[in-house]
Amino acid sequence: MLFRLRRSVRLRGLLANGPTGKSLHVLLLVLLCCSAFLPGAIAAWLAVTSISSLVFLRRGCLTASAWIFLTGTWMLNTAVIVLSGGILSPTLPLYLALPISAAWLLGPATSLWTAAACLGAVLGLTLIENFDVALPSYFPEMPPALWAALLAPAIISTVSVAHAMKVLKQALARSETAQADFRAAAQTRNNALAGMSHKLRTSLNAILGFSNLVREDTGISPEHRGDLDIVARKAEHLLTLIDEVLDVSRLPAEPAPRTHRQVLGLSPNQPGFRILIVEDTRENGNFLQRMLLDAGFQVRTAGDGLRAIDEFRAWRPHFIWMDLRLPTRGGPEAARKIRTLEGGAEVRIVALTVSPFCHQRAELLSSGFDDFLSKPYRRHEIFDCLSRHLVLRYRYRETLPPSAGDTGVPLLPEALKALPSDLRSVLSDALVRLEPDPIAEAIHRVTEHDSQLGRILTHYSERLAYAQILDALELEYGLAGGA
Repeated sequence: MLFRLRRSVRLRGLLANGPTGKSLHVLLLVLLCCSAFLPGAIAAWLAVTSISSLVFLRRGCLTASAWIFLTGTWMLNTAVIVLSGGILSPTLPLYLALPISAAWLLGPATSLWTAAACLGAVLGLTLIENFDVALPSYFPEMPPALWAALLAPAIISTVSVAHAMKVLKQALARSETAQADFRAAAQTRNNALAGMSHKLRTSLNAILGFSNLVREDTGISPEHRGDLDIVARKAEHLLTLIDEVLDVSRLPAEPAPRTHRQVLGLSPNQPGFRILIVEDTRENGNFLQRMLLDAGFQVRTAGDGLRAIDEFRAWRPHFIWMDLRLPTRGGPEAARKIRTLEGGAEVRIVALTVSPFCHQRAELLSSGFDDFLSKPYRRHEIFDCLSRHLVLRYRYRETLPPSAGDTGVPLLPEALKALPSDLRSVLSDALVRLEPDPIAEAIHRVTEHDSQLGRILTHYSERLAYAQILDALELEYGLAGGA
């Protein structure tokens, strides 16, 4: 018998696994049991409401079950209030339980409608009281029955609040899980971007380094020098695109560019400076080694952290270029180990990093480095860094020959006015379409016509200052029209 009764009231289907259906099911069973303690018609009404709602709930109709429960409970509460003294009844707070139940069963909108229904009942009872309409008095003669009637709304409120707390905890748990997943995904993305940055910048460093070495050879023809200029310019542009992909804040426009004096080598009568290059990429190590050997430094190389430590013990270099990502033992670990060796406190160690984030400087300095340089690095950056950390003097020569753009000469509309009209149109169309190759070809034609103006346009083009060139062209057209 008990087994059959249990089977008849047990919740089945999808609602059996949901917190809302399970909570409503328990609440209806408790109210059905409470109906045994209520008097006559009120007990029958509560039993009918609970059973009807249970039937729909077991069939999977949560919305219909909730509406039956809310409507029946509202009518029961109104009856209890009317039969216990009307608007002055101590049972008036029974209405507070209904909006709470409606909120977790059917959502905030239904909760507002339920609150409006309760408020309407209160207003109706107030009007009845003002018109001195006599209401039946039933509960004052039966105090136990009144307390039994109050039990049902108390149970409803308790279950509703308990369910709301449970749902809130589940929502917080889901939120914490989602945040943890987001942080893990963000870390994975950052690791992937860091790996991509390392590979791209390492390759770009070799491209820029060797192209600059060949460009400085005075024996190459002007045509080949121009080809190398294009390679270097495209590599610089690719580096800018990489920074944008990595969401790195772009540097502000360079201040008035200054001419970098090319280092020919060390001045005479200086001690031989020993420099150790620790680089796992052979191309980058060879480029840096050739540059420093040509300048007059004594250079050795190491391909990993362990060999770097051994070379330091055996050779005692004055300066170490240290890549951060090394096999067997990483750059920071090798730097910390070198600092503990004899003479390790005096040697200057500079990190070579592919990371463009300058906020990592403090972390690098705490790892035993004196400074850092981001790849791809330029020739003048290498020698400037050496001069900051070593007491040395260089022999210089000015770069060939200083261009108008490098000396800060502005782009004047009057200079463009001397160009043929068809060449101005070609340049303007290429700039409007933002096509790098046609822009470069148009500037090359300008250089053939006016070498100084071509150098100025090349300077602006290399810095992607296309808007300034267009503005100058438009002003030039204005001058021509005015003339």
